[in-house]
Amino acid sequence: MLKVNKPKKFTHKPSEVEAMQYQGKNEMDVRNFCSAIQPGRAFGDVLVLDSDVGQQIVDLGCWVVKDSEGRFWVQDLISFGKDYE
Repeated sequence: MLKVNKPKKFTHKPSEVEAMQYQGKNEMDVRNFCSAIQPGRAFGDVLVLDSDVGQQIVDLGCWVVKDSEGRFWVQDLISFGKDYE
């Protein structure tokens, strides 16, 4: 563990992720993409995915982002645009 007695600046390591946007009609594609532990459920324009950290709510237009270790999370359109290119 790194010992820091005074504040020090750190840079987040860049990482590559995969992402897929939920568009309502692609429910099965999104579920397969993130390999949800349990089958997802769609309620109108909302998709609920069960993951190892609990339920992930995916609203229409949101992005499902998956890292190199297979973990996934949901980001809205604005946050995704700020974080990824």
